[in-house]
Amino acid sequence: MEYKVRYASLSEEGDRSYNEDGTLELEQQGEYLFALADGLGGQGNGQIASETVLQSVGEFFVRRQERSEEEPFVQEAFRYAQQQLCEKKAGNAYGDMMTTLVLLYLGEQICWGHIGDSRSYYFKEGRLVSQTLDHSVPQVLVYANEITPEEIRYHPDRNRLLKAMGKVWERGDEFVLSEPVELEGKQVFLLCSDGFWEHIVEERMEFLLAQSESPEIWLHLMEQEIQANGQGHNMDNYSAVAVWIDG
Repeated sequence: MEYKVRYASLSEEGDRSYNEDGTLELEQQGEYLFALADGLGGQGNGQIASETVLQSVGEFFVRRQERSEEEPFVQEAFRYAQQQLCEKKAGNAYGDMMTTLVLLYLGEQICWGHIGDSRSYYFKEGRLVSQTLDHSVPQVLVYANEITPEEIRYHPDRNRLLKAMGKVWERGDEFVLSEPVELEGKQVFLLCSDGFWEHIVEERMEFLLAQSESPEIWLHLMEQEIQANGQGHNMDNYSAVAVWIDG
């Protein structure tokens, strides 16, 4: 099946003095990999963590011959990046640096995965179909019906993550993978860091998607709203990757 893929990305410091977010967009022999990471640790260590995992998944994507035919690419990519980051941390030179990671892979099917509170949103024919659920304390409170999903955005414990790249995975794989999705119709994905999604609700993402003729315009419109809503809130770094698939 032939399909057209368009994409755009942005990554900004917000009100911070440095940017620990990062994005990645790769294409090779009809396959695509998109990734976003939000580093944790401060003092530049978070930037090292996010750069390390993005470089690692990019290398793994390019080296096709090393991939297993029995396991999903996204699963292998997470494991490889975790190994590379933990090896870098082994000398204790970078302290407790960690990072979130969200991946989107387009091949014969579409698959995505995440760990931490960076999210993937999936829209089909202009409507939001699904979104990833954060590995955070506020998300646990949502599961317990103590707060609503909307209240995650400004919860005082919003930045307390329960799972991340670089953190020891005590129970095996701690990332979450989607079920594979077929390429069909008009499909749109948004990968974004918490600094992005905390200042724009899902209904507005969907509304602005309907007003946009390209992923670049969609990101621009959302960024305008994020900047307006984030004024006076000591805005975090914010990053996003928009992927449009026309089947």
